[in-house]
Amino acid sequence: MKIIRKTHSYEVMAAFPGKPFDTWGKFKEVRDRHGLKTEPFSHCFACNHEFTEEENVYFCTVKPSGNRFMCKKCAEKYSTEP
Repeated sequence: MKIIRKTHSYEVMAAFPGKPFDTWGKFKEVRDRHGLKTEPFSHCFACNHEFTEEENVYFCTVKPSGNRFMCKKCAEKYSTEP
C-alpha cells in the first residue's frame, strides 16, 4: 500500500500489528541513553499521530525511508500479515 504526502510517495513494504515493538517511552529512553535521534520515530509514519510515553508502537518498513513506527490503527490498516 502507498502513503502519499504533499511531495513524496512511500510504499509500505511490511507492517506488523500482531505484536507491538515496545512502548514509545522505553524505546525513547534507550535511544536517548545512546545519544541517538528519536524525532523521526516520535509520530506515526502514516497518520502523524504523536506517541505518548505508555503507547505501544508497531514496526513497519517503508520504501525508501526504511524502518519506522506506526500506531496500532495504521499498522492494522497497512498490515502485511495474513
